[in-house]
Amino acid sequence: MAKPRRGEEDRVPSGRADEQTWRLRYKKHGFTAVCPKERSDKGKTRKVPPEQLLEAIEQVKPFFRGSDFNLAELYRRCIEKGLLRRDQIAPNTFRRLVNRLELLKPDKEATNKLRLAFAKRHANEAWQSDTLFGPRVAMPGGRFAQSKLIAFVDDASRICCHGQFFAEENSPAFKTALKAAFYKRGLPQMLYVDNGSIYSSAELSAICTRLGVRLCHTPVRDGAAKGKVERFFRTVRDQFLVRRLDLSSIERLNEQFTAWAEDEYNHRRHGTLGMKPVERYALDRDRIQYLPPSQYAEDAARKRGDGASPEGVSQTGCPLGGPANNSS
Repeated sequence: MAKPRRGEEDRVPSGRADEQTWRLRYKKHGFTAVCPKERSDKGKTRKVPPEQLLEAIEQVKPFFRGSDFNLAELYRRCIEKGLLRRDQIAPNTFRRLVNRLELLKPDKEATNKLRLAFAKRHANEAWQSDTLFGPRVAMPGGRFAQSKLIAFVDDASRICCHGQFFAEENSPAFKTALKAAFYKRGLPQMLYVDNGSIYSSAELSAICTRLGVRLCHTPVRDGAAKGKVERFFRTVRDQFLVRRLDLSSIERLNEQFTAWAEDEYNHRRHGTLGMKPVERYALDRDRIQYLPPSQYAEDAARKRGDGASPEGVSQTGCPLGGPANNSS
C-alpha cells in the first residue's frame, strides 16, 4: 500500500482516492481518528469582537424609539454609519450573536458570562492594559530604539488612566507605569492583562495582592478579550502617532503623549458613552479608592522569597465570566 503524501494524514478524506488515508489513520489512531474534528473556534466571533459589536449597537440605539429594536434595521444602521462592515459580519451572524450574547439587554438583566465580562457598570471595576510598539526614538549615545507604549484603560469610563513610552518592554517599565496609574486614578478592583512575561511575574502578582487588586490574564491568543485597550491603541495610531512628533528623546515623546491623552482624548465626547471619559469617570468619584503616597513604595519594596504564586491570584488565566463577580 502506497504511503500518503505529506499532509494527507491530517486532512479529512472526501473520496475514493483517499481510502488509503482513511485506513492509515484508522490503524494508527483508531476509530475516532477518522471522524471529522470540530473547529476549535466554533461558536466564537472570528472577525468582530463582542465589545466592538456592543459599541456599534450602543451608537445606533439613539436612532430608535423605545426598547423594541428591529435587528435588521439595527444591522443596516451599523453598516451605514461605518461601525461594521458586511465582510466582517453577515446579517444572520449579527442576529445570532446579538441574541446569544444578550447585547440588547440591560446589564442587570444579562446572564451570558461573556456579555457580563465586558460590561462593567462603574469606574475602576476593571482596567485593561497592554503594550503598543511606537516610533523609533533617539537614545543617549546617538542610537535609535523603538519605543513601547504601556497604557491602562478603565473599562466603564474608557478613560486613559495612564500611558507611558519606554525604551524597553520589561517588568521594571511596567511597574513604573502601574505606579503612576495607581496614583493618578486610584486602585482598580481588577487588572486585566495578557500572558506576556511582564504581566506574569511573581512580584507583580504580590504587589496586586497586597493592594487588593485582582490580577487576571486573558485566555491564550485571545486579543479580542482586551477590546477596549486595543480600541484605544487604534485611536493612538490614528490620532497621535500620525502627528509630526518630536522624537529627540523618550521624555519629549512622553510629554507630547500626556498632553494629548489628558487634554484631548480624555476630554473628547465618546460616541458610545455619550459623554467625555473624564465626565463618566467623575460620576463614580465617591467609589474610587485612592492610593496613599507611601503605600506603593512600601509594598513594592517587599519581596516574596519563595517565588510561589500568592494565594488567590490567577497566574494561568482568569475565566471571562470571573471578573464580573467583582461587580458592585
